[in-house]
Amino acid sequence: MEALLTRRFRWLVGCGVLVILIAALGMMKIGESRGSVENTQASAKNIPPGTDLCPLDNPATSGFLVTLNPGAAPADPRAHGVRAQLLAAPNSALEAVGLNRMFVANSDAPTDLPNDVQSVRPLALQASDPELHTCEYKLADKPIAVALRNAAAAYLFNEGLVSESQLADPSTIWMVSDRLFSDGSVAVFTLVQKPAPAPFAANEQKEFMTLFKSKTGGIIGASPVNLYAAAPPVNNP
Repeated sequence: MEALLTRRFRWLVGCGVLVILIAALGMMKIGESRGSVENTQASAKNIPPGTDLCPLDNPATSGFLVTLNPGAAPADPRAHGVRAQLLAAPNSALEAVGLNRMFVANSDAPTDLPNDVQSVRPLALQASDPELHTCEYKLADKPIAVALRNAAAAYLFNEGLVSESQLADPSTIWMVSDRLFSDGSVAVFTLVQKPAPAPFAANEQKEFMTLFKSKTGGIIGASPVNLYAAAPPVNNP
């Protein structure tokens, strides 16, 4: 009887080892398959080794930034396919640099824009300055950008625009651009993936801009903004 139990025990152990080996081989096979798929996808993109995937001269954009002449305002922004960039009344400093006259558009075609346009430029979300230009969504690879990010985070928190948990959330994205203003101002964008604190929570706004006088600092102000929500043109009869 003892010998029979011993044989059964050894048989069960052997089966357990076999199951573990099969599972391990299966996981290896899955890994190999995933690797093959990834390699195939990479090959399909025809991207040569060493290609710069974050080129300085080709920044990420989200439509166009349209600035109207002082005193002008589109009678019906949606009819022109534009939407105000700011989602809150600007402070006097932000208003002084014209942010209250800026709109996000899907197109830069004159027929798609309102009258009294002062300038149109791509709404670039990456900088032209090599010390600021990055595709790292925490800006961690550029020390000057990190300093701006930290200053923007403190300002947004102190102004009650974002919470501490939002700033610490791994899903929060940071971008920096020096291409939007001709006076050297630098915009730091914060994209939070969760509703912002009141009063913005009701509107589910998730993008914020902190404007600096230059890359060395000096905060002008901050506001929730439209980046990707440009309204489509309305076909009027």
